[in-house]
Amino acid sequence: MSFKSLLDSWTNQEAPATTDIDYSVRLSVDDPARIRALADLDAEHIITNLVSTSLNELEAAIDQET
Repeated sequence: MSFKSLLDSWTNQEAPATTDIDYSVRLSVDDPARIRALADLDAEHIITNLVSTSLNELEAAIDQET
């Protein structure tokens, strides 16, 4: 999924499938406010999708390097 597709899915409010595993991460000072600025979207939904999309794009970039 690209970041554009991710943004489109948020517009349609498609909730991602999740697991019971939690990860604790420290955000930069500005990021919590940026997430809150997207007030009409669920913060957990945003973070879950961003991590997944970022990992997909990172894997694709690594595959292209090899």
